[in-house]
Amino acid sequence: MAERTYNLTRADITRGYITEADIGTINGVTADFTDLSTTNMTVNAIQEIKEIGYDPSLVSGYGLIYIKSDGNFYLVNSSGDRYLLNNMTTDNIFTLKERATSPSTPSSTYGYIYLKNDNNIYFLNDAGEEYQINSSSFSAENYFSIGGELPGSYPVIRRCTIDSANGDILDTTSGIDIMFNTNADDSPDIEIKAYKMWNAVWNDIADFQELAYQEELIYGKCYYDTLEGARICNEYCQKSVIGIASDTFGFGVGSNNANNVPIAVGGWTLACVDNEYEPGTPLTNNEKGDLTEIPIEYKRDYPERIVAIYKKPEHNDLWGPPGKEIKVNGRHWVKVK
Repeated sequence: MAERTYNLTRADITRGYITEADIGTINGVTADFTDLSTTNMTVNAIQEIKEIGYDPSLVSGYGLIYIKSDGNFYLVNSSGDRYLLNNMTTDNIFTLKERATSPSTPSSTYGYIYLKNDNNIYFLNDAGEEYQINSSSFSAENYFSIGGELPGSYPVIRRCTIDSANGDILDTTSGIDIMFNTNADDSPDIEIKAYKMWNAVWNDIADFQELAYQEELIYGKCYYDTLEGARICNEYCQKSVIGIASDTFGFGVGSNNANNVPIAVGGWTLACVDNEYEPGTPLTNNEKGDLTEIPIEYKRDYPERIVAIYKKPEHNDLWGPPGKEIKVNGRHWVKVK
């Protein structure tokens, strides 16, 4: 089969199909009508297609593949639906062209994924329901259900706003935080298990303890336990000292509310210390609730009252990642004992 090039005009193409009767002779060469779907082309055969600057119309029952002057291949069916064919890049990335509006509802059992000019990706199902799938606004309730069902029996990752100071959930419909539950409320009810959990914000682990009535919460101070709840230490090397109030914890355990104090039970935290000490110095509390060096006889007689091991002073005024900084207030780093 000899290689030939046919320079077709717009009038030739707009019919949507070409027959011998339609064309006759083009450029002095007799045109034999050939159904390309049954043509046995060799590996060296090339079907040349001339670029056009418009979208051709079709006759019912026929489709057309063509290339436009924008350098892209298109398929148009007999219903007039046009599809971009060459949007798979050499890096195996499927590219989406932005559109200004949502498409019409797809046929039954079909769905559309598309990019709109608001820079968001959407899914449209056969019921005409549109979902934005590239943000937390996956549904009107701002949740993403693992398992594909509505809340009730499947775990749900829900958008919310968490108070970073005490862990309270302030909003269950907006914010940049997430919670796991099956209901649109502020009570998580799902268990999580993982091999490892990395970078849980900061340093120490805190256990929330009940704060005594009208007792002040001061981060970095030492607290001791009473029947009414935790209070700031007011005696040197106080009996029942439970630890340091922490605002540097990355993992909190226990029930939290406005009347609880997060006590550091492991790791490193910022504490109020009465002086700068050599690293490794054991510390207990003083009568102001600050940490101070514990002498050897107290270590011998009251080892349970060693609260922490001194590390170093923190010289910055603020500490923490951008947007989550806390005030240092002259505190020092200590290793919780």
